[in-house]
Amino acid sequence: MEFRDFGERRSVQRPNLEAVDLEEHPGLFKGLVDLTAVVVEGGAHTGVRSEGAITYGSLTDVGLGETHIQPLRLADVVMRRCDLSNARWRDVGMSRVELDGCRAVGLALSGTLDDVYAVDTRFDMMALGRERGRAWTVFERCSFKDAVLSGSFDRVIFRDCDLSGAEFEATSARGADVRGSRLDGVRGLMTLRGATLDGDQAREVAEQLAAEAGFLVAR
Repeated sequence: MEFRDFGERRSVQRPNLEAVDLEEHPGLFKGLVDLTAVVVEGGAHTGVRSEGAITYGSLTDVGLGETHIQPLRLADVVMRRCDLSNARWRDVGMSRVELDGCRAVGLALSGTLDDVYAVDTRFDMMALGRERGRAWTVFERCSFKDAVLSGSFDRVIFRDCDLSGAEFEATSARGADVRGSRLDGVRGLMTLRGATLDGDQAREVAEQLAAEAGFLVAR
């Protein structure tokens, strides 16, 4: 097993794609999906409706925009430069999943995320409903402009992300970490009680926190 280490005893287990022999597959995503040990490169599946699972998979440049998938199970999956824009994925279970350089603008995603790592991915205007999981979820250099982020943010790290204009509706945030991320215009900061900020961020959001707490800030 390999892990990505984020310090302070925090890590994400990586997809274990070396455990199986992957075979090329056209990646048919309509109807009932049951893909195991596959490599899928390219292909447009815009707007399809399906359900199912992908286990031990490598997906590159796959177009899944506007898809409706429920339920969906992803385990030991790497997605590179995939398009998930305006997709609707409900009742999702992700475990040991990585997204690298994907486009997920307007994605509606709800479910559990355990050992999930996303880097350089656009989640602008997404609607995320995260159920409480057991492992860490890490977003690095991702954009969440004007996103709505709800549910449990226990063990979630936003590292060097752009959260401008995002709205949090967190039910809990134990262990959450937003250090290094941009927080301009973020709403719902009070719901992130327990999250870690750096000193500069604390000063930047002081007025917003005061307003959310009911104080009148004199000018």
